[in-house]
Amino acid sequence: MKKSLKEWRMEQIAIVILYRYFGNIKVRKSNSPLCDLIVEYQDGSNLRFGVNVKSSEYKRTESYKSMVDRLSKIDLQDERNRFPVVLMFVNENKETATISMQVGWRFGRPQIFSDFEQRQLNNENANLCLDIIKAMDEVIRMVSTDNIYFLKNISFEKISLDNRVQRASILYLRKASINYKMKVKEVVTEKERFNRLLSGTPEDEYPNDELDKVIFDSVNDSFKNVKTITKVILFSTEIRDLQRYKQIYTYHTNLLIYPDLVSIPENLYGLIRGMESINIPVDLYVENSLYKDEFCSLSFTKTMPLNGWMKTYNELNELIKSYALISKFFV
Repeated sequence: MKKSLKEWRMEQIAIVILYRYFGNIKVRKSNSPLCDLIVEYQDGSNLRFGVNVKSSEYKRTESYKSMVDRLSKIDLQDERNRFPVVLMFVNENKETATISMQVGWRFGRPQIFSDFEQRQLNNENANLCLDIIKAMDEVIRMVSTDNIYFLKNISFEKISLDNRVQRASILYLRKASINYKMKVKEVVTEKERFNRLLSGTPEDEYPNDELDKVIFDSVNDSFKNVKTITKVILFSTEIRDLQRYKQIYTYHTNLLIYPDLVSIPENLYGLIRGMESINIPVDLYVENSLYKDEFCSLSFTKTMPLNGWMKTYNELNELIKSYALISKFFV
């Protein structure tokens, strides 16, 4: 079908944006019914993905639903169609674009996304968009250095109203850096090497700073059987595995950190009651949705000593810069 002038212009804008933010690539017209364009990386990674170019208003139209229906009728198991596909919504006036996954692969099976996260394609998050595309491909690849994170999973238990043990987890990310990295330990015995093969890296060798301790303590103060498991987001498969949490009931809450004012004389309280606190967004994942109401009213607090509070406040605010919710990787 011949493209209109508007469609042709949007496609040209899309190609310029792709070259601008994705670097060492080659963009060509697609022969596949899956997409308009094919993007191929020229860095030896053999990564390729398809691009469907639409206007920024397209998702709000009925045409989008028909497009999803059309994709579901294509033989995605055909070797010529086994690659991820993104939707690129182009704003023709501003010459900008958002990007989202449309077709991805998991365990050898295709997945068509009827609902998705849109991300502005720009210098700030081009690598994030690329790593999500990698995660939706069948080949395992390393993520970019910008997106190497440590995944913290703090699990805990709560007794439900019908006296059953219910479990939930707080999951968050900490960005790897020169100050937040693995603790190097020399493995000296074969027994220890064997134990590591069976059990993995011991938890105490993963980074754990004051912010992690505060988050853990805020949970441990109120619940039983609290434990932390840390993993590294290093390969595209780890981003792919995070997608399962998008299907789990999630409760958005927060952790409030503030100074302990209990022992302050009443005549001084009015002078410091406006002292700033720290509010951290927290996502709570509940495995059994039947018991989601058991967790939906939870919030977390942690009081810190008033003495030295401003130093604590500044240090924690600095550490929070490396904190992120796992939803940043959701498709």
